[in-house]
Amino acid sequence: MDNRPDDATGATVGSGPDIGGLFAAGERFPGTSVTTSDRDSTADVRAVVLAAEALRRELAAITLPFDLPEVEELREERRRLLSRFDAYVLPRLRRMDAPLLVVIGGSTGAGKSTLTNSRVGLQISPTGVLRPTTRSPVLVHHPDDMAAFQSRRILPKLSRRTMSGTLSLEDEATRQPASGSILLVPHEAVPQGLAVIDSPDLDSHVAANRELAAQLFEVADLWVFVTTGTDYADMVPWELLAQAVEREVSVAVVLDRMRESEIAAVRVHFATMLRDRGLAEAPLFAIPDTTLIGGMLPYKLISPLHRWLTGQATDVVTRDGHVGRAVRGALDLTLDAVPRFVSAVADQAMASRGARADLDAAFNASLTDINRALVAGSLIDPTIRTWWQEVTGVEGEPGAEAGRLRRRMQVALRGSSRYQSIADSVSAAVVRVLVDGVDSAMRGAARGWAERSEVASALGRNPELARRSRDFTARANAAVRAWQQEIFVDLDRATGRGRAAAEPAAAALMCLTVATGSDPVVPLVQRMLLSELPTVDPETQLRRVREYLYRKVRELLAVERSRIEEMLDEAAGEAADTSGLTRAAARLAEALAATGIGPAEPASAAGPA
Repeated sequence: MDNRPDDATGATVGSGPDIGGLFAAGERFPGTSVTTSDRDSTADVRAVVLAAEALRRELAAITLPFDLPEVEELREERRRLLSRFDAYVLPRLRRMDAPLLVVIGGSTGAGKSTLTNSRVGLQISPTGVLRPTTRSPVLVHHPDDMAAFQSRRILPKLSRRTMSGTLSLEDEATRQPASGSILLVPHEAVPQGLAVIDSPDLDSHVAANRELAAQLFEVADLWVFVTTGTDYADMVPWELLAQAVEREVSVAVVLDRMRESEIAAVRVHFATMLRDRGLAEAPLFAIPDTTLIGGMLPYKLISPLHRWLTGQATDVVTRDGHVGRAVRGALDLTLDAVPRFVSAVADQAMASRGARADLDAAFNASLTDINRALVAGSLIDPTIRTWWQEVTGVEGEPGAEAGRLRRRMQVALRGSSRYQSIADSVSAAVVRVLVDGVDSAMRGAARGWAERSEVASALGRNPELARRSRDFTARANAAVRAWQQEIFVDLDRATGRGRAAAEPAAAALMCLTVATGSDPVVPLVQRMLLSELPTVDPETQLRRVREYLYRKVRELLAVERSRIEEMLDEAAGEAADTSGLTRAAARLAEALAATGIGPAEPASAAGPA
């Protein structure tokens, strides 16, 4: 008897690593006799290809960086859709006349390999009691279809093996790393235009096998699901069959290893379950438990399934129905998902605007604090304040004494290099204010982001977002030096006396810029400024100097904010415009409407009674 053990684990069917597209774009397959029907004209299909490529690009451009509710599910859905585009939809659209690819899959010990071997009449796929038996997929095809599967652009991440050894598809220098292998078996028993893959177990205890099996179903035109009379109601079969319904892929179901006495009842129950879950059209084949002959099932037991598979590939309308149905189902799923992605991107954009609002608020508050600090009076060093008082002397020196005051100031400033001391002191104080202000802005933005749980993780991946740039202090020093230079240029323009003569007035203006009106040194410095600039309104000149400084501060903070915003764009993604996505979806829907890809009713063929 065929006592093949069962060790199903009930593992969840998932999406594994991408194994690549099936059919090379533009590649001719010598000997392929099955072609698409007249309804799928070359121009119509080409329009669908271009529209599908555009939609794939738009989906790939979407960013979902913020951990909003359900975003993880959307990220996974996008990954699956893109993988399906690359592995199946686009390659198949480009080669609609490539062989019909049928994947035979199911749970551990269901008898998939025995079915495949019996179909060909050779022991090409391992069977036995040790699990897993099928560790790598086996692809059986007609010899004239060999070109369809030898190209390294077909299942590119799987190396090729033949019954006689490894098949070299390219030079060693250009060979791509393989994540696994597939055994290619050309055989006359398989009709031209049909290829059958014996897949690893969907519930294998080896994770790589489960992932590969799920991916093979992703790239199939037609599924043959094999289960047993004891396993057909388990979770794994129905998870896979639910995916078939969702994707509108044609499915045939095989009840294997059935007791003769139970076939009728189980068929009725299973057929009812299939109908209730949207698979009423799926052919159902029952194979009784029997004695294997040379490790294979008697042909009479599997001939109904063999005839059905042959008919699916050799009848042009039926074959095109399966291919079109699988492609159309995948594209419809993508189109159905577009509104969800548009909504998700809008939510992401709102979160992004919130993050930028935090950045704006922090830098605006910092600019206010900096401007306030610049006129708070704390930037004038006490030694400089004392020196001004000593140099200017007593108040109220009238007439001729004003001239002596002016000369004393000039001698004191130039003779003792006091101007440079004043300039250095004020400049250093301004730079400290700028550095502290930017640090405060960064802390404020970080606090705002931390309070937004949906953005905290996305922004936390870039530590540079939490601190000022490494060259900020150097740029602040350069900005302050530029401010000093503008003071000299302006004074020279106003008085025409040159830089050296402008040094006392420049020193006075720098001190007044950062002093408060109540500072006792202000009237003393103002007296000196009046003596230095008898033809210039000191208040006007002071307003100009302050505006120079504030402009430099604004420019400096704007550059720093822009740097942070660029990193924010990189970490969080810019607010996306989804108009391209919606336009691409509309173009694809129009292109699909103009072609016959995807039958209105599922393709079916009668199975055995």
